[in-house]
Amino acid sequence: MNAIPDTRASLIVRLPNADDAPAWTEFAETYEPFVYQFARRRGLQDSDAREVVQEVFLGVAKAVKKFEPDQKRAKFRTWLFRIARNQLITQISKRRDQVVDSGAWKHLEGELAQGDADSMHESEYRREVFHWASQRVQRSVKPETWAAFWQTSVAGRSVDDVAEQLEVQKGMVYVARSRVIQKLRLEIRQFESGNE
Repeated sequence: MNAIPDTRASLIVRLPNADDAPAWTEFAETYEPFVYQFARRRGLQDSDAREVVQEVFLGVAKAVKKFEPDQKRAKFRTWLFRIARNQLITQISKRRDQVVDSGAWKHLEGELAQGDADSMHESEYRREVFHWASQRVQRSVKPETWAAFWQTSVAGRSVDDVAEQLEVQKGMVYVARSRVIQKLRLEIRQFESGNE
């Protein structure tokens, strides 16, 4: 994911023009990893997830002319993930007999049965942004620093246990966790400021 659009509104305005290759390239570089991971995390194989990505982009191409940015209504990312969810349902439905054993269908049915769709899309988006930011930050810090953060903040282990495991002082664990959290917040803020 090389480029993040300066503003989502400026990119959305350009998407209805199918001949605007730079806009579509920028859109794909930004959103393809999110949509792909969204499909993979719901049990689809690589080829099926890539098909979902293609169908989502086709759906966006057909419908983006009708999208009207409105802060009171759904954000663009919610709209995009709604298209992704619909394509995921279509893909899984086509192959339901093949994916029942993988648990993808039951997982998807369970998600669909839960509360408000917009809040689910927002949660999915937040999860994907966190995953994206985590990958970037993890590459930029020492393995011990990442381990201290991950074990205490995500895995829920105590600082004492992690310090003992890593053979470091507890203060190092606190400092490492704080640095990683700060880097994650910065990555997410930069991404979202370019996508609002």
